[in-house]
Amino acid sequence: MSPTASPKKTTFTASDVDKGKKFLSQLPKVEKPKAQRKMYVADLIADLRTEIRAAVRRGHTLEEIVDGLNRTHGWDLRVASVRSYLNRRKRTATKNNASKA
Repeated sequence: MSPTASPKKTTFTASDVDKGKKFLSQLPKVEKPKAQRKMYVADLIADLRTEIRAAVRRGHTLEEIVDGLNRTHGWDLRVASVRSYLNRRKRTATKNNASKA
């Protein structure tokens, strides 16, 4: 630590919380182009869902599809994860329809 640096705080007061809230509320909104936004696997699969299901209808297995995406793009997708994310929306829709009845 340099001689002019103050030690880091490890305990906080209500005043510190207020200062933190003020700082965070004043941060401007940052618009990033969609191409630059970070996505999680669930988001990726949600965006690719239609194309993945179409490839399955054309006779490809999910294993082939995931392997092809991984090899072509250097991704590290897992078949079980992709299957889970593909079914997640269907389960949610089924639950919502059941609760409306």
